[in-house]
Amino acid sequence: MLTLRQFNIGPPVYAHLLDYDVLEDGQSIGRIREERDTPKPGREWFWSLTITGAHRAGVLTWGYGASLEEAKAAFRASLDGYRAWLARDSDSGSVSFSPVGE
Repeated sequence: MLTLRQFNIGPPVYAHLLDYDVLEDGQSIGRIREERDTPKPGREWFWSLTITGAHRAGVLTWGYGASLEEAKAAFRASLDGYRAWLARDSDSGSVSFSPVGE
């Protein structure tokens, strides 16, 4: 289950903007935050998927939404696409990992 935890690492001038760390099972996998300054229409919220290697799945790893709900939906779509890619690769046996030192 994904959860949002308030996360504000920006300078105090941006403290009024909402900023969230996206967690899955307690692990940070992304960020969703209100855009700073004057965002363009439809770009009021920024999201990023920060799982290492997610870009190799051919999914977007960052983007914008007009609302928090749109940003959350776009984040979820990218995460689901990444997971589908992982499942396809693991089913085909094309991903393999060796223990360190071998």
